[in-house]
Amino acid sequence: MKTTYQSLSNLGDKEYRAFLKGYEKLPKGKKWPIFCPEPIESREKWLVRRNPANLSQVAWAFPCATAQDVDRAVTRAMKSRPALYGMGFEGRREALRKLKALFIKRFYTIIGAICLETGKTWREAFGEGAEFLQALDQLLEFDKRTTHFVKILNDGSAPPFELSYTVLQPLGGVLVVLAPFNFPSMLLAYHVVNSLFLGNPTVLKPAPETALSGYLLHELLVEAGFPPEACPLVVGHDSVVGEALLHHPLIARIIFTGSRKTGQRVMDVNTQLIRRGVPRLFPTLEMGGKNPVIITEHTDVRKALRMTVASMLGATAQKCSSPSRVILVGEKVTKEAQDELAIIAEKGLPRSDGSYAPIIIGAPEAKDTSLGPLINATSFKRYHRVLEELLGDSSREFVMLGTLQKGLTFLENKFSGTKGYFVRPCIIWVDPNHPLSFIELFIPLLLAHQAVSFEQAVAIANAPRYGLSASLFSENKQEQRYFLENIEAGVLYIERPTTGAWPKDQTFSGWKDSGTSGAQAFSYEYLLNYSRPQVVTMKLPH
Repeated sequence: MKTTYQSLSNLGDKEYRAFLKGYEKLPKGKKWPIFCPEPIESREKWLVRRNPANLSQVAWAFPCATAQDVDRAVTRAMKSRPALYGMGFEGRREALRKLKALFIKRFYTIIGAICLETGKTWREAFGEGAEFLQALDQLLEFDKRTTHFVKILNDGSAPPFELSYTVLQPLGGVLVVLAPFNFPSMLLAYHVVNSLFLGNPTVLKPAPETALSGYLLHELLVEAGFPPEACPLVVGHDSVVGEALLHHPLIARIIFTGSRKTGQRVMDVNTQLIRRGVPRLFPTLEMGGKNPVIITEHTDVRKALRMTVASMLGATAQKCSSPSRVILVGEKVTKEAQDELAIIAEKGLPRSDGSYAPIIIGAPEAKDTSLGPLINATSFKRYHRVLEELLGDSSREFVMLGTLQKGLTFLENKFSGTKGYFVRPCIIWVDPNHPLSFIELFIPLLLAHQAVSFEQAVAIANAPRYGLSASLFSENKQEQRYFLENIEAGVLYIERPTTGAWPKDQTFSGWKDSGTSGAQAFSYEYLLNYSRPQVVTMKLPH
């Protein structure tokens, strides 16, 4: 059975022991270099990351790149184009094969770093590593299927005896990947590997919280055979490094994953540069979601709710596809959902053998942890601010889930001891028109709405400006058809929750303010984000 996000609970002692060995071997508190493209081991300013699950522990430190470092990295990357392109598809394909072998060899170190710097549980980190390997296999399969991304339009066997084909060519400049913190390996490596394979020098810019994952990827790329100048690693605060990259004239395209606010900044700078005559392609923006789950009476309501809660727990709800709203159609469904939530709050989530698995909040490297901490103080404060606002109304019904691991304490005002950014997941009933029903929060908070009809439930689901992922729990064919024809989201699920897209099994991208790529990640068409399509027609002798 293959590993996907749907099967992480099947990981056992063997995988855990291997993970723990890799995690414990990973240096903690080490000072790492950046590459612009030469190694830089010290700068006046340092980016220091603390373990979000244990704020007394320094996870790592990196020197902060300056604007001058960024300029040198981009300029050298531009000059590396002949060397990268000169490798040819066969040379770059061989480098990807070596990259895959190296990634597998260091798999547990890589997922250990994910666990250390994000607070993501070891199972979720395992899933992220496995997802990248699947995406890499898919890229190589696309190349093999099309013979280096060539598609024949007309084979020239009939009058007018003209051969026509399309081919994907490099962008003609440097591509930048601005990666998010929540998938620090997958959502950096996926874009970087696609871009390099298609012949583009590519700047790796990990999120400030997850620079170690970026370092480990850069190390693998160079060891696999890619020119160091073609894949520089720049680390630092967005106000310096990010802005320098946004404004650099040699950047052909920016691929960004993150919040709508930052995505809007990328778009604004891009537009300003184009107006000034700087050649810059439209940015690829993969942004957030306010993902709805609709549950009707034509399903197993209790099972649907359990699956939705389990989906919310993944990565402590810090996934762009995490369910953030559950819409219950009718009073009967609402009552049944409330009864099931009371059981989940008391016992946890049921196992296949009929017992219950308690929801444990704690150290992400511990075997049975259900969810780890939030990523940083900003998210931690947002959680408490939002709950204080919602629970200020004493008439509002809510359910808190989870138990903190023994020996840990919730953080209050001081960063001390083994305290981390731990919070309890919450489900709370609010009016569908409440302002928080329209804002992406990125915290483990599930807003529950009641709808009087199925049509109203779909209208509630479509109300926010986001359109990433949406789910329907209903076995009724008419409801399914109405949902598929009317819901405004790029990723749809029926009888399963909103998370868990997997390369080869699903593609992934949003509508409305959730994305601008115009194609689905994990699809062949998505490769247009890293290339310029070219059509060739030639007259054949006959």
